[in-house]
Amino acid sequence: MLPREASVSVSVTDNGIGMSPEAIDKAFEPYFTTRDTEGGAGLGLAIVYGFVRQSGGDVRIASQPGKGTVVELSFPA
Repeated sequence: MLPREASVSVSVTDNGIGMSPEAIDKAFEPYFTTRDTEGGAGLGLAIVYGFVRQSGGDVRIASQPGKGTVVELSFPA
């Protein structure tokens, strides 16, 4: 068994409308937004992704339409 690297994880969960697989695929692209009428710059997750990757970490999104979303940030310890 390989030793597991030490890491720190932070998860953010909501119980909103969820995201389609197509939206998840584009979620980290700058200016991508699903908010047609409500506005929104579409920079939030792109900035988070850049920060986490520069820190040597990773970001994952788990979501299903109608069931909310979990965004997990993992950083090396």
